[in-house]
Amino acid sequence: MSGSTYAGRPSLGPLFDDQLPSRSKFTDPSTSREAEDQMRKTGRLPAQAEEVLLMLQSWWQCYGEAVTSAELAKEFAADRYMIARRLPDLKQVEPNLVKQCERRQCRVGKAPAITWQPTDMGEIAAAQLRMKQRRN
Repeated sequence: MSGSTYAGRPSLGPLFDDQLPSRSKFTDPSTSREAEDQMRKTGRLPAQAEEVLLMLQSWWQCYGEAVTSAELAKEFAADRYMIARRLPDLKQVEPNLVKQCERRQCRVGKAPAITWQPTDMGEIAAAQLRMKQRRN
């Protein structure tokens, strides 16, 4: 883990900055790589990851069930595609903050979709983010 820890818990700032995987592929147009670089430089990429983790944790606390990206987007009036991109990113962060669950029919899109839920570390990370937000 690249970030510091406190009592075995991840330090979120460096964790998101250093560990979010590259999304653009070698075969993508250069504009895709440039857009990703810009999102990293401005901090939008880690900010989006934090936002999605908080949404997922809120859903989990309220409903206690795994959720699709479209359902999460509808609940929080957020961009469904941004959520769909950040969830796999959060799965790849070490320690994994979210886990991919069963496939079921999405209540929003009415098609089969992957569902997600926070891991135990994801729940701790979301709680730390909320505390950080309250201090600011």
